[in-house]
Order: sequence, then structure tokens, then C-alpha cells
Amino acid sequence: YHIGVAVGLFNGHITTPMKELALKTLTKEYNVPREHIIVIEVAGAADMPCVLEALARKEEIDCMLSIAAIIRGATAHFDYVADIVSTAVTNVQIKHAKPVAFGVLTVDTQEQAEARIEHAAGYAAAALHAAKKLRELA
Repeated sequence: YHIGVAVGLFNGHITTPMKELALKTLTKEYNVPREHIIVIEVAGAADMPCVLEALARKEEIDCMLSIAAIIRGATAHFDYVADIVSTAVTNVQIKHAKPVAFGVLTVDTQEQAEARIEHAAGYAAAALHAAKKLRELA
């Protein structure tokens, strides 16, 4: 399997360990060769949709993983970014029939984000599982 990973660097103290755990899960637990994983880092969550779209267009890519952390602040910005990203991720996977695991944390506090870093392993596994199921359907 070939996997694309888009990582938002904003809130990097959350997203970097998520990325590292996802890569470890894919390579160590699921034996995906590291050279079969394309990692693209972008500024933030709102910058991921175009990267996911480009990854989805690559024929060899079987699935993708989006990793970002959107933490609520004092303005409505959180709501707009969360909506844009969740809608775009959904649209990419439907348009290309390639799964995109939604590893975009949408949380109220730093503590909530930190408590969810470990979920990255599950997001990575979910992307791979969906790709396997789609291959079985083909």
C-alpha cells in the first residue's frame, strides 16, 4: 500500500508527535515500507485540502491521513476552519474513492489536544483498513 500523509504544522507540539506515531504504526505494526509513505507538511489545517487533492490524484496512492490540531480560541475562526477542513476531506475521499482518515483534532483546549495525540495510531490504522476494504471491493 501507498499512503499520503498531510500534516498541519500549526500546533506542531501536537501534530509532530501525532505524525511520528502514525508513521511508526504504519511501518512497524502494518509493515508499510517507509518509502511507500509520502509526508507533506503544510502551515495549518486549512492548507491541507489542496495537498490531499493532489495526493489523491496520484494513481499509486491508496489512502491518505490528515493530521492537524484546531484548538478553539476566542473568535469564530475555529468554527470556520473546522468546517472547511472536514468538508474538504470528505469531498476528496468521495471524489477519488480513496479514504482519508480524519486525524484533525477539533478541541476546546490544549489539554484535550494533548490527550488525543495517541489517537494518531488509530487514524493510521483506519486509513489502511479502509484502503484494504476498497481493494477487496474492486
